[in-house]
Amino acid sequence: MESELASAVGQELEQEPDVSRASRKDRGSLDGSRRFKDKNRENDRRCGEEG
Repeated sequence: MESELASAVGQELEQEPDVSRASRKDRGSLDGSRRFKDKNRENDRRCGEEG
């Protein structure tokens, strides 16, 4: 379930980078943004392996 969420988040980021920036501001927590970056990194790795 978590992997699906990560891939969905990654797709949204690719389409609308501004939206992700806004959502990160709403959270306002470094921990949240850090987790966000980790998910992106995982997603990039998965995309690299697939293609």
